[in-house]
Amino acid sequence: MKAHVSHSISFDKKRQFIFLPVLLVGICLLLIGSYVDHLHSRGMERDLRISVLNRLSLLRARLEDNLTSNAQLVQGLVASISVEPDLPQDKFAELAQHLFRGHSQLRNIAAAPDLVIRYMYPIAGNEAAVGLDYRRYPDH
Repeated sequence: MKAHVSHSISFDKKRQFIFLPVLLVGICLLLIGSYVDHLHSRGMERDLRISVLNRLSLLRARLEDNLTSNAQLVQGLVASISVEPDLPQDKFAELAQHLFRGHSQLRNIAAAPDLVIRYMYPIAGNEAAVGLDYRRYPDH
């Protein structure tokens, strides 16, 4: 009977020696898997940031192009007013309507020689602005 007990004890020791390395390998695999997952997440986050940056750069370039285009169109209108300072409103409207064609972000435009709004396009809905003297509203 003693032989049977010693055989049982040696079998338990063998089982412990097998279980411990398997447990250590399992823990190591779990840690390695966690680290690989972390690296993958960082890579995906980096790719997402690059994608967003590329889209924002394209949007910025388009916006910059539109603003520059609008500014150049307005400069043409300014040149027209400077050549003909007593420009009638209807002539201003005729010139200004070209600014609103295409992809312009402009919704209305006013010209205020001597800081008094004399010209407005479109005039409909903006009639009250004509004659506004900016010098009377220094905070705005």
